[in-house]
Amino acid sequence: MIFTFINIPLKCNNGPLAHRERDFRGEGLLFKRIKFIPGMFFFACLLNFNLYSQNKVQDSVKVKFPEVVVTATKLNKTPGTEFSAYSTITKSELTKIGAVQISDVLQFIPGVFIKNYGGMGGFKNLSIRGTTAKQTILMIDGVRINSTQNGMSDLSIIPIDMVNEIEIVRGGNSALFGGNAIGGIVNLITRSIDTTSFIKGNLNYGSYDDFQTSINSKLISSVCDIDGSLEYLNSKGNYKFQVNDFGKIKILHRENADFENLSVSFSLNSKPSDLNYSIKGIGRISDRGTPGAVTQNNVENAFARLKENELILLGSSSLFINNNQIVNITSLFRINDYHYHDPLLKWYSPNGLNEIFTNRDIQLTSKYSYKYHKISTDLNVEACYSDIRGNMLQPGIGNYKKRSSFGISGHLENSFGIFNESDFTYQMGLRADIFSDAGNAVSPLVGLLYNAGFLPLKLRFNYSYNFRPPNFNEMYYLNYGTANLLPERSHSFNLGLTTGIITSDFYKKSNCVSTKQSCSVECKKLWGCSDKRSGDSLAFFFVR
Repeated sequence: MIFTFINIPLKCNNGPLAHRERDFRGEGLLFKRIKFIPGMFFFACLLNFNLYSQNKVQDSVKVKFPEVVVTATKLNKTPGTEFSAYSTITKSELTKIGAVQISDVLQFIPGVFIKNYGGMGGFKNLSIRGTTAKQTILMIDGVRINSTQNGMSDLSIIPIDMVNEIEIVRGGNSALFGGNAIGGIVNLITRSIDTTSFIKGNLNYGSYDDFQTSINSKLISSVCDIDGSLEYLNSKGNYKFQVNDFGKIKILHRENADFENLSVSFSLNSKPSDLNYSIKGIGRISDRGTPGAVTQNNVENAFARLKENELILLGSSSLFINNNQIVNITSLFRINDYHYHDPLLKWYSPNGLNEIFTNRDIQLTSKYSYKYHKISTDLNVEACYSDIRGNMLQPGIGNYKKRSSFGISGHLENSFGIFNESDFTYQMGLRADIFSDAGNAVSPLVGLLYNAGFLPLKLRFNYSYNFRPPNFNEMYYLNYGTANLLPERSHSFNLGLTTGIITSDFYKKSNCVSTKQSCSVECKKLWGCSDKRSGDSLAFFFVR
């Protein structure tokens, strides 16, 4: 159940706001560390309230004009989405579901699989169409945030209150989105559509002492909009489960599955103009148990703990040159401190296993978009730098390894007519990437879309040759990594049919994982449909 304890619109003539700090968990050290942040939200919103004029001039004559609706085409829309299976989740749908974490929402999307390692504190990885989490991209406002350490992103670390819309593109598209886009991409859009300032708070409590509280704030000024959120999650994770102990059925409780996470996020967005800018940030501190399998009444990793500190900073700016041209620049800085300790693994040292890693990712991307009549073109240039420092790297490498990469890509989309003026649309794309320690990759893309103007019918075809660079763990982790790995390659074929009533997709993927030593091939098929009239979806997977 959800309790809203604060919901104050600021454009009103209210008295002073009173705020009383409350420690929701007596032993919640993480919450105490930054308990001053809610006060900052109140102060910012009160400042906006004081700037709002309380004296309104009453017009003696009121004239009501008819409503005018302006429709425009979005020049900087996500390219290539019409050629792939595409879904969106709006803010209203997020609210109706009442989700506590992002994974609670994505599990309803056809073709999307959430691997949940148990409870609120368990890792939650995302995969699409039978691929792995390393073969799926997670984005925030179009910026890739997959870690170069393990190639994945943990959905449990992203505050759901900062997300206002979710885009899901199913199918390989490395030429458009870069490495890891073998199964598809999920893009979390944070820009709020609210037009008034506000403060909101929520409380959630559930089984196994799952507790969540959050404070959200938005400040609107004549120059920019500022969004902020503070979220605290806590769970014991001691759910019941059944085991077979030498023929005897027993009911046990999950041990060492507790979770505590404190996250703060902010977003600063300029007002729409010819030059727009945006700055976003996510910071978190987490502490969780990482229990293993239960074998004959014995819980593996019963005392293993994982502590993480993470900071993600995103920046973007766009310059509208004219109605046909736009330039976008995006940047990413991410740092993650990872500390894993298992005191029972005495084979490693007298104090057990003690892993310490620090991973940094820096990314800078520029994009030029041009549209003339029915032709749309995009040119992208991307430069990345990543490094890792830790005490569990392969002998001979030391405790530090770095990677730099450079990529350039182009995309063309055009429409032409045979039976009607614009009943066919095609796309072509090409991307080339160079990695300092993992070779290179060239990724082409072609697609064709038929739109029957006299019927609500669309046919689409898309082919792409995708890649995934090996992550640091695969190359350099102690007793596990192979330093001379090459990028993983995959052929993706997508054939889809869309009508005003039902949507169908046939999907086939040929995935070849290439290294200097071995190569394996797998083929997968998917067919899915969704009923647009009711919003219900079905998906059927066939794997061989």
